[in-house]
Amino acid sequence: MLLSWSPAAGASRYQLAVYDRTDARTVFDGTVAGAAHEVPIPDQLCNHDLVMRTRPLLGAEWGDWTEFLPLPRDFLLGERRESLPALSADEEPRLLLMFTIDTECSLLRQPNPNPDRLIDELIFGDFGNGGPAGGIGLQMDLLEHFGFRGSFFVDVLMEFEHGQRALERTIEAILERGHEVELHVHPEHLEWSADREVAEVARGGMQGEDVFRRVLELSVDLFERRVGRRPVAYRAGAYRISDAHFPVLEEFGILIDSSVQPYFNSRVADWMRTRTQPFHVGGVLEIPPTFVLLNDRPDAWETRALAPSFGLGDPISTLPAAPGGPPLVATFVSHSFQLLRCRDSREPAAIESFEGRLRSGLPADTAGRLLRRSLRATRTFGEEVDEGLVAHVAGILRRIADRPDARCATYADIAAARERLWPTEQHPPLDRIALVDRRQGIASSTGTRVFSRDLLSRLTAEEAPGSTLCADADPGWVSEVERGGVAGLRERLDSAAAELKPEQPLRLRLRTLGVMPVERRGTLPPLAELLFPLADLRAVAAEAGAEEPDGIPWDAPTFRRWFERNGFEVLGERRVPRRVEEMAALDRFAEKLRWLDPLELRTEAVELELVHPGGAETDRSNDGGLLGPEAANRLYESTQPGCEMTLSLPDGATAATPTTCLLALMRAGFEVLAREDSEYRLLRPVELADIRRFAGLAT
Repeated sequence: MLLSWSPAAGASRYQLAVYDRTDARTVFDGTVAGAAHEVPIPDQLCNHDLVMRTRPLLGAEWGDWTEFLPLPRDFLLGERRESLPALSADEEPRLLLMFTIDTECSLLRQPNPNPDRLIDELIFGDFGNGGPAGGIGLQMDLLEHFGFRGSFFVDVLMEFEHGQRALERTIEAILERGHEVELHVHPEHLEWSADREVAEVARGGMQGEDVFRRVLELSVDLFERRVGRRPVAYRAGAYRISDAHFPVLEEFGILIDSSVQPYFNSRVADWMRTRTQPFHVGGVLEIPPTFVLLNDRPDAWETRALAPSFGLGDPISTLPAAPGGPPLVATFVSHSFQLLRCRDSREPAAIESFEGRLRSGLPADTAGRLLRRSLRATRTFGEEVDEGLVAHVAGILRRIADRPDARCATYADIAAARERLWPTEQHPPLDRIALVDRRQGIASSTGTRVFSRDLLSRLTAEEAPGSTLCADADPGWVSEVERGGVAGLRERLDSAAAELKPEQPLRLRLRTLGVMPVERRGTLPPLAELLFPLADLRAVAAEAGAEEPDGIPWDAPTFRRWFERNGFEVLGERRVPRRVEEMAALDRFAEKLRWLDPLELRTEAVELELVHPGGAETDRSNDGGLLGPEAANRLYESTQPGCEMTLSLPDGATAATPTTCLLALMRAGFEVLAREDSEYRLLRPVELADIRRFAGLAT
């Protein structure tokens, strides 16, 4: 491949380096004559993230290295692919890429603000300078090269500020090339309406349900008139969505939202903020914009939106295939102007200069509205295409096209398949998120917390109160001795054993796995003790009208072994099955609970008939296994968010069974990823507080 670069004055030789960021290794490094050189690139590297840089030899001294630059666009694109049909009913991809483009414009993003040129420059990327356009046309070119269609979230309310023809031109350009148009809303445009009532709506804020309903009414009506159909999907401008918006979206027949962000403007319940995969909010399917985690520095992780970024690399095409059920979904968010060169500054002189261009180039009323609030920075796009960003987009699209179990999809595809792929509200153990170490060229994945305290509060609010009637007690059995922890159990047993005659049996009824009886759980959902960390259960118990969770979280074999190690002989054992509502919860949360022994999950209590032979020795050094709740909690607190570990839990090594040990780890907050024989792979999931800290926000 012929690589060329801008020559440096006075240089006759250059050092050229080609680096593979996918494998974190150098492909070529040599001294060459002139500002062009043929470099052999192996075929197997054609879909890797390759970059180049040079430095000139100036006399006897080497000059500075240039920044890393992408390789030529033709090489990055490769051969043109056939157009993909819509997602078919029998197609089961394991990874879907939603390539979305927020199609919008603002005079504050133009290098030289000019309303007459705004649509040409920030939507079509045409600056009238003879250079290649870098707007929506270029993004459609890239998508079409790989046979894909993009989803353009068009800011329809721009018509109120920039006129009907501006919106029509935009929509026509997208539809005539076969791409998808969906609804994007920036209500500030309504301020320019000649209708006073409509203009007032823009000042009402968007968080309230009534104001949002009026904004959506205006937006959907305009969308239908300009596009010729109602929208399938919606994205809030600047991700400004709240809980109150979802019922309104449902009212207007919008099936899909793509607005929920964990750290940027979204005002939604916390249980939504850690979700990275599709989930239901009422009748709306939420497909969140994707963000990734950077662990370049192990002690200071960062968040990044999945958007055009030359330094980000490709964090998504290597995501593992979904192991069954719905596919993984990655939502890429670009903007109509985002492949143009970006210039931003917080320098006072730059801000003052830009404000001067606004005032001199715009009518006083327009400039006054735009500068109603002082600018703290400038960020403009224009005049030339950023080839680094083009390379980033092309690389991701190419690798998705090369992967046989992946494809690009539209929201129309998702709407047609949602009953098949996401038929009901689902609560997987965790949601996958890409994890990138750019120094090592490693892209992997980790998981975010799904079973959070806020989700428990939500399920609790939806749950009907349990029965307040206790089951008829059998006077022949002693119950509730498992409450209050192991120390309390030992005390009660010692007391009971002292009162027993030799060989007199002690009959105990013990609730297993720490699950409370229905009359004590209030509105906590069935089996919440197996699904949520113990700290979250304790925090929510009061609002649920439940008692403090205090049962020993052991399975039946662990109780039996513990009694045997404490000098008792087990004469008989009987299992009590779970109730109907708890069995239904086992089905609902089967993926979360699949690592626990099915027989133990179906067991509500175990009845043991014991005797304490006189003189039997008691092993007071063992309380059910080395891994108790305190040890599990310490392990969780000392583990880096998003990190995995492998633990060996052989059955029989201690009184505690693998199910008892796993439950202790799950109640501490760990999620189980896999099992091989007696080894379990665990994850310390990324919590909302972690995400906010990585994003530089106060928790």
